Amino acid sequence: MDEMRSLVVWWNSSFPLDMAFRKKYNMPFNSEAHRSTNQVDVLFEFLEDSMVAEAISEKNKKKDNGKLFTDEAQAKHDDELFDKFIKNNNGKFI
Repeated sequence: MDEMRSLVVWWNSSFPLDMAFRKKYNMPFNSEAHRSTNQVDVLFEFLEDSMVAEAISEKNKKKDNGKLFTDEAQAKHDDELFDKFIKNNNGKFI
């Protein structure tokens, strides 16, 4: 049993995003789907989700603080880029 606990600690230390990824996709440990998962892809998805969530947060802060943009054209361009990013990711941002 101690060896199994050591394996769990080692695995989660080596692949810190793996458990959250498996829970997100309801993927049991060592299942065929899990074994075919590339940890680089897991990291990429985590970073992508984090970046989009941060962009959404920043966009909401700009809306919530009541400030007028000093450059309306730039603000419109930023919104269009953000909307295009979300559309290209099938609306997935978290």
